[in-house]
Amino acid sequence: MIPWDSNFEKHLSVIGASQNEVENTLKLFIQKIAETDNENIRHFVHIVDTNKNNYDYLGNEDVVVSYLSDEESMKNVLEGVLNEQRAIQEQNIDVSMNHYFMIVNIADFGEKIAKDLIPVCKELYEDFPMIKFITFGSPTEYGSKYDEFSKLVKQNKHGLLFMKYSDQSILTASNLNFKSPKLMNQEAYYVINDLAYQVKIPLV
Repeated sequence: MIPWDSNFEKHLSVIGASQNEVENTLKLFIQKIAETDNENIRHFVHIVDTNKNNYDYLGNEDVVVSYLSDEESMKNVLEGVLNEQRAIQEQNIDVSMNHYFMIVNIADFGEKIAKDLIPVCKELYEDFPMIKFITFGSPTEYGSKYDEFSKLVKQNKHGLLFMKYSDQSILTASNLNFKSPKLMNQEAYYVINDLAYQVKIPLV
């Protein structure tokens, strides 16, 4: 099981997952988030699927409040959440909530997002602890864009690695090297604080 605490940890980069692994990981994260959603802390999941629109059925889950697959829906939700977070911060409102933006394909997202939304994403990513981005892609997809938001995402060293450690350079861990073995099915490295932990990913 992934030792990920959705209440306290921030952004997570998922690297090298196959399409089936992406779908299963999405469902697993949504399940874990839903387990801690209650009257004391509310969770809101936004699935950003600009590529193939394969995951709209996940919108049936209670914590999934939006499914974003086009420029207009992304603009409405991203700017709406930013305005909400600014108001909470400026008015010092005591509220317990988390927004999770699950970007299914980071390269396609970077290709299709409007330029005026890049600073919105950057501000959400950097400035508000209630906002958590979970991004998916291959090493090549993570490295394909050079805007300010993409640069931030590439700097994140906290994530899940579904591929051989030596075949990528985004996530780093002092206890792994080029000799580290290839992972088996349903296995991944959970990387946090420069250390990697081999975990079994349950099927959901």
